[in-house]
Amino acid sequence: MKITRDAVWHTTKDYSIITLGLILYAVGFCGFILPHGVITGGLAGIAALIFFKTGIPVAYSFYTLNIILLSIAYRIVGRGFVLKTIYGASGLSLFMLIAQMFFKSHPVFLEHDILLSCIIGAVLCGVGTGLAFTHSAFKNRASAVHLGIDCGGNGAPFL
Repeated sequence: MKITRDAVWHTTKDYSIITLGLILYAVGFCGFILPHGVITGGLAGIAALIFFKTGIPVAYSFYTLNIILLSIAYRIVGRGFVLKTIYGASGLSLFMLIAQMFFKSHPVFLEHDILLSCIIGAVLCGVGTGLAFTHSAFKNRASAVHLGIDCGGNGAPFL
């Protein structure tokens, strides 16, 4: 298979936009939703519950749960599905770890307005999820729900 300049540009553009989406999701979740003890759906919500009960950073449990589900998905749907999803899950876990550490020492100024903070967090999570979906970080909505992207309770317009 010959690699063309267009293919390289398209792939670079896709991964750049996916990365932007992952950063937006991590900032929305860790900077605006998590500090108020709000639990979302999906693996992010499970990871938040684990964080509130044990103190283990969200990124660690989120990534561990994603690895388990990705190994199952690899056996069921194959390699093509899993490759960009691994990038998405790994990148999101890394950005969640960075964001959680950053916002722990630099809380957002909206720390006393829970509703506004959750609305801003939901918009950031929704836009981030949308960017990742439109550039194929997750091959379809159903698989993304199972792999830890919250498609409903955070303002994402996909379900």
